[in-house]
This record gives sequence, C-alpha cells and structure tokens, in this order.
Amino acid sequence: MKPLFLFILSVFFVHTAMAQRDSAKVIKPAIINKTVTKAATLRVNSVEMTMNQIDLKLNELQTLIDKLKNQKDALSDMSQDDKMKLQQIMDRKSKFETMLSNILKKFSDTSSGIIQNLK
Repeated sequence: MKPLFLFILSVFFVHTAMAQRDSAKVIKPAIINKTVTKAATLRVNSVEMTMNQIDLKLNELQTLIDKLKNQKDALSDMSQDDKMKLQQIMDRKSKFETMLSNILKKFSDTSSGIIQNLK
C-alpha cells in the first residue's frame, strides 16, 4: 500500500510542478499560487478518496481471503474424515481377500483329499 501511495504522491507532485512551470509562462505569480493551491487541494482530496477506495477494496479482499481459508480448512477436515473412511474400507477389503483366499485354499485342499482317497 505504501508504494502505491508514494507513486500517486510523486505523480501528483511532478504533475503539479509541470503545471506550475507551464502556467508560469502565461499567468502572473499571484494567480499561479491560487491556481496551484486549488488544484493541489483538489488532487489531494482525489488522492484521499482513491486511498479510501483502495482501503475498502483491501478490506473486501481480506474478507474474501479469510472465507477461502475457512473453506480450505473445512475441506481439509473433510479430507481427514474421507481418509479415515478409505482406510477402513481398505482394511475390510484386505480381510475379505484373506477370507476368500482361505476359502479357496480349503476347497483346493478338500478336492486334493478327495482325489487322494479315490486313488
């Protein structure tokens, strides 16, 4: 914010100095001071209004950033829950595969035993 303010202020002073130089050729010094003072006052007011608008925009952006951070945190929390559920599902899948493997082994052992008894 400071760099923007300094930039606006420097532009203002350069513009004022150039206006003084250009108008000094045509207008008397007393009129120059009055004109420059009035123009400077208007520009300062304009700069203040611009700074107020920038402050409002910054406040709006900060509010938006805070909302997005809250949403991100909420998604992270949901993600933790989802990770837990996924881990449980993976454990169940592993147990199911082990059980299925044991059943198939029993079938195989039983069929081998029957074949051995037939011989």
